[in-house]
Amino acid sequence: MATEQPTKAQWAAVERHLVMPGSSAKLLVDGFELTLQVHRAKGLRNTIVVFINGVLEWRISSEDCEERRRFWRLRERRLYPKSEADATQKKHGKRFRQQLGMDKTLTLYSPDWPSFTPLRRHLAKNNTHIQLVVREYDNYWLEGVDLSGAIHEATAEEVANG
Repeated sequence: MATEQPTKAQWAAVERHLVMPGSSAKLLVDGFELTLQVHRAKGLRNTIVVFINGVLEWRISSEDCEERRRFWRLRERRLYPKSEADATQKKHGKRFRQQLGMDKTLTLYSPDWPSFTPLRRHLAKNNTHIQLVVREYDNYWLEGVDLSGAIHEATAEEVANG
């Protein structure tokens, strides 16, 4: 769906940069300013957290809104483990399993992404205009990358605010 998005080289540079905790990149997506920041998750795992217009608003996790659908990760979890549901069905029958609601799922939205590739695909699928925002201090990791189509931070702030 994305008609305008960063080049493959720009996406690759962002992906290479987002490996260390604390590193971040900015994107301008259909008028929203997204900050992608790497945070430490459980143990030694890192996740990429999406900040919308510089803020992480937890209220949108429970509201059906445009930002949640376009930028956050959809996760579905079973209420009961499949093995437990199968054991209940074997012991008490299929009707009892259905009465208990053992096949129901819980739908969650989360601002964190386990890796960059699903985040990139989700953004490309659900948005039309994606631009890389180049900040003053981003030169070290964007060295050698063609920045055609990228937007500089001062211009991005004008677009987001006006």
